[in-house]
Amino acid sequence: MSSADAATEQLLATFKSGQLGHAFQQATALVQRDPQNVAAWRTLGQIKQFQGLWTDARQCAVHALRADPGDVGAMLLLATVHNALGQSDEALARCEEALQREPGSSEALALKAAVLERVGRTGQALETVEAIEGSPPASADATRVRALLRENRTEEALAAADAAIARADVPDRAKHNTLVLKAKALDRLGRYGEAMEAATSAKSLGRSGEVDPARYATLAQAVMQAYSAERIGSMPVSSSRAEHVFIAGFPRTGTTLVEQILDVHPRAQGVGEAKEIDVLARGLQQRTGAFVPFPACAEFAAPALLDQLASGYERAMEMHGFGSGVRYVDKNLQNLPLVGFIAQLFPRARFILTDRDPRDTAVSCLLGQFRPEAMPHLFDLEHLAASLEAAAALRAHWSRTLPGRTHVVRYEDLVRDHEAQTRRLVEFAGLEWDDRCLRFYESGRTVTTLAYDQVTRPIYDSSIGRYRNYEGRLGPVEKLAGRAE
Repeated sequence: MSSADAATEQLLATFKSGQLGHAFQQATALVQRDPQNVAAWRTLGQIKQFQGLWTDARQCAVHALRADPGDVGAMLLLATVHNALGQSDEALARCEEALQREPGSSEALALKAAVLERVGRTGQALETVEAIEGSPPASADATRVRALLRENRTEEALAAADAAIARADVPDRAKHNTLVLKAKALDRLGRYGEAMEAATSAKSLGRSGEVDPARYATLAQAVMQAYSAERIGSMPVSSSRAEHVFIAGFPRTGTTLVEQILDVHPRAQGVGEAKEIDVLARGLQQRTGAFVPFPACAEFAAPALLDQLASGYERAMEMHGFGSGVRYVDKNLQNLPLVGFIAQLFPRARFILTDRDPRDTAVSCLLGQFRPEAMPHLFDLEHLAASLEAAAALRAHWSRTLPGRTHVVRYEDLVRDHEAQTRRLVEFAGLEWDDRCLRFYESGRTVTTLAYDQVTRPIYDSSIGRYRNYEGRLGPVEKLAGRAE
């Protein structure tokens, strides 16, 4: 075995073990020595995909395919990127290309089924899962459960979840995902105690010891200090005149619904949970050369640098396939702590702050699938309650410090008084009224967030007051009840 082959094998073993930082260093060194190393490019792309850096992941997949146009792994990586960006037709085409190259590939079939389920073609998704020979990938088990839930075959979904969880070869991350789906099935069946038990088990299994669950609340305090009422007016800003709209809210507070309403407007374009702003914030200390990390380093960002970063954000959106010169509607779940920084990048941006009864938000978070690396504060009730309080403080802070540029949308009001609230929302976004905004569910757009199966149907109010099914089981979250009234 050559030294290059040995290094590649070592890289793949490192990646499989979950040591992503080490794998990234190994893969970077390999492609520098050998730009034709397909496995190294593919691994780099998979790491970027895991981080949500879709542009980088796509570029890595393209490099791999240039080196070997027949590499099935690179085809599926590209399909995954397309799927994450809501480009379902392109994702399915890449899956078919992989299946032509490798008929019966369980990975290709599993990804194809996941794309089909996401766009609502649940029957085809189930047929595709059944076509997998032998033991299917864990992701296919989850797709089967999700498809059955969408078809309201709840008892079958519960049985499929139990069967998947019982498999001996299922990794903890996959078992976590399936346990969450089991909790959803139990919730639908009115078995709320069992649902909470399954959700708690899922969160415990999914929790990562490598991240700090208090990070969100800590960041919120640092942000409010850095962008205090006394400082925010003198912070450096870019020269951008773009009037993009940023939806800033805690997970499961209606951010996707708001984005979907605005996306159907002909002069706006939803970009989903674009992570570029978050990446820019995390790299700001290095870019400024400051001795303090974000957010304190933001005051050292020169206008020229902010111009460069704002332009980079817009170029990234164009590379994702979004139009140029349009009003982007960005709903990344990290936006709420980043409002001040976004205001520096885009001095004419508008901010829609979403709110919801914290008890309903908590239940929805417990029954939702989140990556612990990105959202560690959602994995136990204590940190969830502290983070909900921090989010409320941030909403109040931005409303005070950015008057005229913020608009609070309460989920319950948007549901119960839909037309009036939607008209206010559209007006605040600086758009003329368009009746299509009331029929957001007819857009045919593929939504890639947790709410993808909820914003493709007319407005409904069954999620309001859902917490009552879990009263006595929400621990410190229940102490937030007074703020919800």
